Amino acid sequence: MSNERKEQIKSNLIKIHQNFEKYQLPDQRQPQLICVSKNHPLNDILIANQLGEKIFAENRVQEMLKKQEMFMHLPEAEREKYDFKWHFIGTLQKNKIKDIVGLVDLIHSVHSFDLLERINKVSKKRGLISKVLIQVNIAEEESKHGFKVEELESVLEKSCEMKNVKIMGLMTMAPFYEDAEVYKSQIIFSKARELLNQYQKEYSADFNQLSMGMSHDYIYALKEGATFIRIGTDIFGERNYLM
Repeated sequence: MSNERKEQIKSNLIKIHQNFEKYQLPDQRQPQLICVSKNHPLNDILIANQLGEKIFAENRVQEMLKKQEMFMHLPEAEREKYDFKWHFIGTLQKNKIKDIVGLVDLIHSVHSFDLLERINKVSKKRGLISKVLIQVNIAEEESKHGFKVEELESVLEKSCEMKNVKIMGLMTMAPFYEDAEVYKSQIIFSKARELLNQYQKEYSADFNQLSMGMSHDYIYALKEGATFIRIGTDIFGERNYLM
């Protein structure tokens, strides 16, 4: 691990955590930073973990599996120095579910009922309960996956029959706005918080996680009570590493 790279990541993390303290809601429990390591080497993950970060996320199954394999090939004494969890945040295909159930702590991107059923089925076969978030497309962008707002109630009702998935809350993404208009993201995040509060009362007290906000708009997500913030570029820099 180069000292230069470590200092760069450390400096970036300090700035992010300072913003967490500055912008999170006063009565909000501490949001959790998810370090998005897409197209960055395992070495960067290990550096960030040594600096105190505990959650890392990928949006491509194969890249995540490759990094997990690389980590497991480290000497046991080396692996014991690290302690972190994996989340999956990308678009998940049904045929890839078998590859990640049991290997990730949380799936953020359940965007269809078929996907939810498949996760439940695979989890049941393996004797597991998989934690997931429901992806909701509040802005109704055609380019993004996710349930419509009006579909949430039905999905949550049907999911009550599934014993091997635990729905922990919601995930959403705001449209990509140029810098001068990024404040508009807060409108989307505010709606997500309202939905979480509504269905927490109707569905379950454990339905309390809100995954939203990325490098360019996470400050507005903090202001609206995000519990998971997904940041890649502001930690690791531009993505230029290919597996």
